Amino acid sequence: MIELSKISKDYYTEAGTVHALRNIDVKIQSGEFVAIMGQSGSGKSTMLNILGCLDQPTTGQYSLDGINVGDKNDTYRSILRREKFGFVFQSYNLVPRLTAVEQVELPLIYQGASNKREIALEALARLNLDDRAHHFPQQLSGGQQQRVAIARSLVVQPQVVFADEPTGALDTQSGKDIMKIFSELSDEGITIVLITHEQHIADQSSRILEMSDGQLVFDSLHGRNSL
Repeated sequence: MIELSKISKDYYTEAGTVHALRNIDVKIQSGEFVAIMGQSGSGKSTMLNILGCLDQPTTGQYSLDGINVGDKNDTYRSILRREKFGFVFQSYNLVPRLTAVEQVELPLIYQGASNKREIALEALARLNLDDRAHHFPQQLSGGQQQRVAIARSLVVQPQVVFADEPTGALDTQSGKDIMKIFSELSDEGITIVLITHEQHIADQSSRILEMSDGQLVFDSLHGRNSL
């Protein structure tokens, strides 16, 4: 379970202090499919970065399965990102010179897996990309590239998958395909935390959190407005 307690994040600039997050309290249960919505600058990406241990809060506590992540060092958080978390981004973040199967093998190389090719091919086959395993990114459609990125995030068998606008660069049908994959992963017990500004995408999740000016203003689970 993920729990944020009184999480705030400030950025200090020459123009003054930017309060990116303000006293966020939220619990996310294992296997939930959560969409975080909000306008640009609302704090949703900052929240995702903190949840994914890509950034640290200024104040407050972030607990994962009862462990205070804030008490841990950079090495511990790096291990979380490598072994417990999967990341999917709007821009796919694929390496141009690597084939699909080589892209998916990357996290396994960092883990020192001995059968990385077999695992990577199985992940691609699950996403109906076995016939594209040896294609380079420029030979794949946007939807196919995003599925490669999802396969890459899944080979470590993550506890949580964080997705930042994963359908933002896709056509309607490809977007539907990607959301179907996330729903299936949630059904299998993987926690999905997805950033989007599109209501029809958020509506396919099991829970919607809405951000505004660094605050959580709506949580569909509780049907409440935050103060």
